Amino acid sequence: MPNRPPCIATRRDASSGTRLQRRYLSHSTLLLWISLSAVLSAGASAAASDVPQFQPLWSKPTTVVKTALAMEVCVEPPMRREKRTHDPLFHTLADLNGRYSRLAFWFPYPKMAVAELEPPTQDKVSWDFTLLDPIVIDFMKAANGRPVMVNFSTIPEWMFKAGKDVRYPSDTDAIDWTYEKGTELRDPSLQEVRDYFTRVVSWYTKGGFTDEHGHRHESGYHFKFDVWEVLNEVDFEHHFSPQLYTKIYDEVVGALRPLDPQMQFSGPALAAPALQPEFFEYFLDQKNHKPGIPINFASYHFYAAPEQDESTEVQDHTFFTQMDAYVADVRSIELTRKRLSPQTKTYINELGTMTTDNFSLTKQIPPSYWSLSSAAFAYAYLQLAKLQIDLIAGAELINYPGQVPGASLSDWNTGQPNARYQVLKLLHDQIAPGDRMVEDSDLDLSNTGDPTTIPPKYYAAQGFLSSDGARKVLVVNKRNRTLQLRIPGIKGAHVDYIDVHTGSHSPVSATLNSDVVDLAGFAVAVIHLVK
Repeated sequence: MPNRPPCIATRRDASSGTRLQRRYLSHSTLLLWISLSAVLSAGASAAASDVPQFQPLWSKPTTVVKTALAMEVCVEPPMRREKRTHDPLFHTLADLNGRYSRLAFWFPYPKMAVAELEPPTQDKVSWDFTLLDPIVIDFMKAANGRPVMVNFSTIPEWMFKAGKDVRYPSDTDAIDWTYEKGTELRDPSLQEVRDYFTRVVSWYTKGGFTDEHGHRHESGYHFKFDVWEVLNEVDFEHHFSPQLYTKIYDEVVGALRPLDPQMQFSGPALAAPALQPEFFEYFLDQKNHKPGIPINFASYHFYAAPEQDESTEVQDHTFFTQMDAYVADVRSIELTRKRLSPQTKTYINELGTMTTDNFSLTKQIPPSYWSLSSAAFAYAYLQLAKLQIDLIAGAELINYPGQVPGASLSDWNTGQPNARYQVLKLLHDQIAPGDRMVEDSDLDLSNTGDPTTIPPKYYAAQGFLSSDGARKVLVVNKRNRTLQLRIPGIKGAHVDYIDVHTGSHSPVSATLNSDVVDLAGFAVAVIHLVK
């Protein structure tokens, strides 16, 4: 149902001739009103003994928040300038104000991802940036001077032995899952791959490049790419070994450093890091690299996903359990990183969720999914912030039916931000690096000496102290049902929240009139206590 403001309609009563007035609300506005009313009436109907309590210990600050939030921007057709979704999408990217948002050109759209689709011949080269340039220009404009990460992840398929006769769709918008098949490069010296990426980076940062025949191609671009990430999800996309990937990384980084000595580098951008722990053991060990090759960022991804036949009623259990398992994997990877390359930062630059069908063109996604996905992301952010992960990118700016729609931060019909983006923005704006987490009373078992007396939690909560002394509490409702939570001292506090009723709207704000906050299903709320 399209959104519309509250309206007043009139009709004439047939018997009396008097004019009767009836007021009606749009569906979305009514849901917002219900949600807001629930928060304002917190504590009105619950007995004190029935309400769980969360007690931040404000005098016991612990972990300093290091984690900054950004956005994963996977290049897809809705981002093209001629699409009606273009302007809203890039407005959303600019609105986040994220540092080190990641621009990733990838293989399902060969004409939008590869600058040299055909191998050079004796007569000509096929360099063509026509479809790539507008995306880079608009991305850099939206970044507005903030640092960025860029990844042209697709090696031209003709550089592989299996790619001699590879074809690609003439339709720029067509999804081609078959383009990237090669596993063995035709040039084992890696010079071909190294020179390709050197020319791509030179096109955007040095004003142009000289091609294979010695001809100069001028671009006039002098963008600053703060971080260059070498390839993407090579554990899936090419099934490269850690040894081959590390060789490619060294060749590319060694060639790009002279172009910009301040540029930093990232890898290996694994899709499933838990399946190949040996990848980090090898890649993060400096002795496996050429002298002087930096590893500024270690990057990898995760998407929580239900089984294909899983009902919506149980997906909250799946998503939060998978997020817990992933956090355990991250903890293990962090131990490896700190042991082998402690100066390397961690960037989880694709974090999100998927639906039961990633490739259907017709299957409908239930509205509650977006709220569940939002809450699962907020929960994962909180757990990863406790591990002091440096950067997390919410994935992805845009996806659509046939292209993992459940990972989208935007409505693919309009380009407007959805609930997933609203939660990413809420966390980015209200929990800042430099804030300190505080202990809570659940960590102190001295009162009973019995950990079994602590009730199970169907929510997550954490107190934070800002550098100016402001106190705030992040609460995530892990279930699609009402959560009442007593937090001593929050009466009169200001709360901003998103839940199963707010849809794609910006966070709703309210003032709490008791020490009990009443949150709807899958709520993500930040409570700001009165100083």
